Amino acid sequence: MEQRYARPTMPVPGALYLECEPCEDITLHEVVHGKVSGKRLELHLQCKECGTKSFQVRDEVKMSSVKVVISDGDRSRKTSLDIESDEVLMVGDELLVDGVPVQIRGIELGTDKRVDSALVAKIGTLWTVKFDKVVVKFSINVGPRTKAGSQIAAPDEEFTVGEMVEVAGVEAVIHRIKTWDRLMQRGSAEARDIRRIYGRAIRGPRR
Repeated sequence: MEQRYARPTMPVPGALYLECEPCEDITLHEVVHGKVSGKRLELHLQCKECGTKSFQVRDEVKMSSVKVVISDGDRSRKTSLDIESDEVLMVGDELLVDGVPVQIRGIELGTDKRVDSALVAKIGTLWTVKFDKVVVKFSINVGPRTKAGSQIAAPDEEFTVGEMVEVAGVEAVIHRIKTWDRLMQRGSAEARDIRRIYGRAIRGPRR
């Protein structure tokens, strides 16, 4: 008897990096709903940056299943993620894995070699951390002293020069924001991009 094998159905990705017109940039889009129609994918998408919803029909693409290790505090778990084989991932990229926002901290090739970026088809394991919260560090001038502190924030929460904050019981005004690539004396930055915030106390520690 002739044996017949079902053609494997291409997986529907959980998220994709796509061009977003309102953002005028390539951003992470969550696949709200997707289905395979013949050799095409029909995807209902939502931009994770601005929330814009869209619908796209994409031709069949080759997918790779990549091992993912997600760290959450002192715990970690292993899972996998189906990603387009010809996509390039970099350390620092953000992904949605099993509905959980994560940030890539390490990329391991099949040879156990660690790299900063790689084609998905060549990746053995992605080392990630849960990225729903980040720690924002502060240095506050209190008279002749500098007081250190921190706040927990969502990655996309913005901090603005001139904004009032309360850190370690000290009320202060932000006068500088140091991001990973520059020092800002005006404007705003998202928590994910901030290395340290500098402020001046307007009221000392509460007693």
